[in-house]
Amino acid sequence: MIGYLKLEIRRLLRSPGYLVGSLAMPLVMYLVISNLYSGSGAEREQTALYLMVSMAGFGAVGAALTNGMSVVADRSNGWLRQLRITPLDARRVVVARGLTGMLAGLPGILAVCVLGGLLNGIHLPVGRWVAVVGLLWVGLAPFALLGLAVGYLVSVPAAQPVTMLLNISMSILGGLWVPASLFPHTLRRISQLVPTSGYANISRQIALNATPHLTDIAVLLAWMVGFAGLAIVAYRRAGRRIA
Repeated sequence: MIGYLKLEIRRLLRSPGYLVGSLAMPLVMYLVISNLYSGSGAEREQTALYLMVSMAGFGAVGAALTNGMSVVADRSNGWLRQLRITPLDARRVVVARGLTGMLAGLPGILAVCVLGGLLNGIHLPVGRWVAVVGLLWVGLAPFALLGLAVGYLVSVPAAQPVTMLLNISMSILGGLWVPASLFPHTLRRISQLVPTSGYANISRQIALNATPHLTDIAVLLAWMVGFAGLAIVAYRRAGRRIA
């Protein structure tokens, strides 16, 4: 599996749009949205911190989901069928591709956090910076697995629109673009069950030197298990067809 993981990482790094796609959108949105909010002192710093985590998460989730679209090409060019005759079982393939998807989101997380510190004056202890970045990265696992499931299940023409729809809808409902506290009551309750909500809330709580809510952790873990199972089933099913 390690050899296969290295192969997938090399393929990712050779992708021409990898860095542009993982960096451009979250950086631009963070710069634009953070400058729309006024305030001073602690209020402005908390707003900047909230937006930093949200935009870092938004960019990382988008990169992890989009990376799953590469498996559509694997189905079309026959690579998936070749992979199925190797000793690698479905779980190892999904784990390796999932880790690759997580790595795809890391540059965006680092870039937005650096920008937040340099331009918006966000000051955190080193240990807390490491924890925030680490949790934003580890928390990408469910989204990387979901991206794989979509890539294995849907047709070639549908892969991109389905991925974009998932990214935008989960970002909005999860409170990455607008705080969920501003939602109507029913929508706010729904937001608590969306994986992006718990994903961002965990890192926000750590950044604020607070303890993450167990509900957020449980929801994120539940989605990860569900998406992992879906990705494994989808991989096995995809091997029986070309696209």
